[in-house]
Amino acid sequence: MTWEEFLCTPIDTNNSGQVKTNILCPECLSHYIYLDKTVVLTSYPAKYYYWCPCGWTGFAPAKWCGDSNE
Repeated sequence: MTWEEFLCTPIDTNNSGQVKTNILCPECLSHYIYLDKTVVLTSYPAKYYYWCPCGWTGFAPAKWCGDSNE
């Protein structure tokens, strides 16, 4: 593939980068939190952004890699 062909590749707009985890929200304990794969803090170590529909947000140095089929 050439660079020009790569630039013409359609952007996947179906994937917003939000991944539902099987981690309970530390605030409301009734929702599973989401990993936002579009945000990574460039700290050392890198930190990943998590959020809950209840309004809770947080950053963690661990990136969730589990299965969200629960």
